[in-house]
Order: sequence, then C-alpha cells, then structure tokens
Amino acid sequence: MICISSTKPLISLATSKAEIAEIQAFRYRILVEEFGFKSIAGIDHFRRLIGDHLDEKLSVLAASVGGRIVGTIRCGLVSEMTPRPVDLANALAAGYGAAYRPAQLGVC
Repeated sequence: MICISSTKPLISLATSKAEIAEIQAFRYRILVEEFGFKSIAGIDHFRRLIGDHLDEKLSVLAASVGGRIVGTIRCGLVSEMTPRPVDLANALAAGYGAAYRPAQLGVC
C-alpha cells in the first residue's frame, strides 16, 4: 500500500459490506477515473465499483485520513483462495521463502 498524507493514516479492517463497497468504489475512482483503466477483472461500470468474490474471503484493509480512504490492500493465503501468481511462483523457485510451508504463504 502506498499512502501519501501529511498525517498518519488510520489502518482498519473492512468488516461490513458497506465498508467493502466503499473500498470497491475507491478502487474504481483511482483505477478507472484517475488512471484510465477500462477493462479490469471485477469492474462494474454501472455501479462504479471494482471487486470480486475474494473481497468477502480475504482480509481487506483501508488506510483513511480524515474519514476519507487514501489507500487499500487485500491480503490472504494464496493456496486457499487463488492460483499462485507467476511472480510468487518464480520467487519460490529462486529459493525465496524456502523456510515456510506452502500453507503459510500469502499475497497482498
């Protein structure tokens, strides 16, 4: 998570559907409206949200300043939720994380 702010952000776990929807709307504002990405997995142009089924299964956190979301991250165990990303597989093949069991590895 990258967050630029003049004050320390409050980091909180999204625990309700309303909080997750607020994070999904934040993703849309940044990725679609600011960066111009139009074709992203999980995008809903009608509701102006970006999200998928993993938002309800993984830990979704938000960084807020003054009650406004300024950053977000989603973390969880890769082996339980999604296929292992290529970059993680490459890192493991190079020896990174050799001391850990596969069930201990996750991705953010």
